[in-house]
Amino acid sequence: MRDLVDTHGSLLLLPLPAPLLRRAGAFLIDLAVLAPILSILAWCWTVLFQIELPSHGLPLFDALVQLAGDPDPMVACGLLFVTAMAVLYFFLGPLLFGKTLGLFLTGLTLTDQEGRPIGGGAAAIRSLAAALSAAYFWLGFVWILFDPGRQGFHDRISGTWVTRRNAR
Repeated sequence: MRDLVDTHGSLLLLPLPAPLLRRAGAFLIDLAVLAPILSILAWCWTVLFQIELPSHGLPLFDALVQLAGDPDPMVACGLLFVTAMAVLYFFLGPLLFGKTLGLFLTGLTLTDQEGRPIGGGAAAIRSLAAALSAAYFWLGFVWILFDPGRQGFHDRISGTWVTRRNAR
């Protein structure tokens, strides 16, 4: 824990933030777990609803923009479905275990300001805010680089901290 004085002069004990590279490693592990699962779900969706995909030569971002502009409502539903599955992963892991698989493997955990496990409300807010952070050019995650507490947009909004497992 580290000391911090609030605006009223009271002393607050805040969790020590996780090291930046370890936190980035945890996120990369989570992406490595999610990418194949979400790819298979997206492929199943396109086969089930006979959706024509953009050219294979397009960069990923361009292909997603082209898909998002498709007038077929099943394309929009598919994009929402895949996004919902990612949000669900980042919601259920912290809610049930206090961490995602990436956080677990890197020795990190997710806590509230007092170092306690987070509840369902904080987990829901954090996962939805993380989706917004990713949707806007990952700016909510870039925020972590400049924040003294190493909190991203999603952490600030939900009142959560990514800390070392033995931070208490």
